[in-house]
Amino acid sequence: VILNSGQISNEGSTIGQTVHSDFEHREALIVTFWDSFEHHEKSHRSATFKPLFRHVLELCENGNEEIAYDMLWSGRAYDPSQAQAAREAKLRFHA
Repeated sequence: VILNSGQISNEGSTIGQTVHSDFEHREALIVTFWDSFEHHEKSHRSATFKPLFRHVLELCENGNEEIAYDMLWSGRAYDPSQAQAAREAKLRFHA
């Protein structure tokens, strides 16, 4: 769980020279990694996870939107199909 500190990086931002976030201490992120979206959804039904998730939501004044991302590459070793998918993603999303 990550809580917004209010600081904004001017070096890494592309929207001007903002120096403070209006969501300081009011926005939290939970970063998790799953082998599949189905495994992720199953985790929400866990009796141990639900109470913890509710506590995080109490911090968030801007509501809750849970966004699922596709992993393009990571730091762990790939199996052959993951390596091929990472190469394809690199070609598709290169800068």
